[in-house]
Amino acid sequence: MKVQAFIPDWPGPKQHAAATAQMIAAQCRCDKITILDNPAHYFTEQWNEMLDQFTGDIAFWCMADVFPPKNLSQMYDRALQLMSDNVGIYAPDVSWTGQKLFRPKMREVFPGVYDTPCTDMLCWFIHKDVLKLMPRIDPKINRFGWGIEYVAIAAARVLKKIAVRDYNFVASHVRGGNYNNDAAAKQFQDMLLSLQDGWYRVTNSVYNERQEVGVRLVTLLIGGKGMLQDSLYYLLNLADKDVTMRCDSDWHDLIKDAQDVYYLEEGVPDDLVKACKENSITNLWFRIPQDPKLWNGPNQWHWRHPKYPVSLTERMGMPVGWILPSEVKLD
Repeated sequence: MKVQAFIPDWPGPKQHAAATAQMIAAQCRCDKITILDNPAHYFTEQWNEMLDQFTGDIAFWCMADVFPPKNLSQMYDRALQLMSDNVGIYAPDVSWTGQKLFRPKMREVFPGVYDTPCTDMLCWFIHKDVLKLMPRIDPKINRFGWGIEYVAIAAARVLKKIAVRDYNFVASHVRGGNYNNDAAAKQFQDMLLSLQDGWYRVTNSVYNERQEVGVRLVTLLIGGKGMLQDSLYYLLNLADKDVTMRCDSDWHDLIKDAQDVYYLEEGVPDDLVKACKENSITNLWFRIPQDPKLWNGPNQWHWRHPKYPVSLTERMGMPVGWILPSEVKLD
């Protein structure tokens, strides 16, 4: 199959389009690699530029602030293998994204590969039939591009194909964005309402399914008594969550339903970190031990949450750490 890679780029310090292009060139058999770097274009305009230039069988789209998985050649081969059958869209997992999904609610079609209503648009492969069928998005209505993946997945389903997210591979994405989320959300809704000829119905159905598998407002508090527990509950506004579960130690059966975990004892057990990663927990908070001997060693995934570098520690009277389970490297 003829694969053409496109790397949307824009001005700023966190982008590395040339490095990503070199990585793709070294590990993938792409017919061509194009960096979309018109500074006047935003996401949807870049997307439409890709559509105008694309002449292959599969489009490989990778944002300039994303590094594909280090084992890119293996992912590339896997993508082409699956897309030679009934897979219309393929994407790896991403280290940081607002589109974290709850795997137990999705259908596993191959080991670690899930039929998904949301691939995200950071690093993904799209079949030519999907691109040809899906309606073109007007940048005057939705310039930020939120929701284009739902339209693409809707087109795949019309074609009796599926979209998959492969958790065996993880692309690296810089945390944070530099645009207005409220404006992007408004433009997404405007785009939905602008869709014609049944596309609103099928695209909205995909979006609603994503909400079901992506929303998990359950907070699990493990251990801790008295002031520590009450302070965390108050300070982090956990009362605003849909459900808050508490337990002293037997968390194994509860963690599969949680979105965030707060371990209120000193340090954090390795088996808890592993379980958080395996169950796609978004955040794992813990209490940094005062005694360095209680640490599990100098692990690279221990650090303080940047949002609360001072206020949280001062309010709690103790340092508090934070872990992104998706970025933990297990032995």
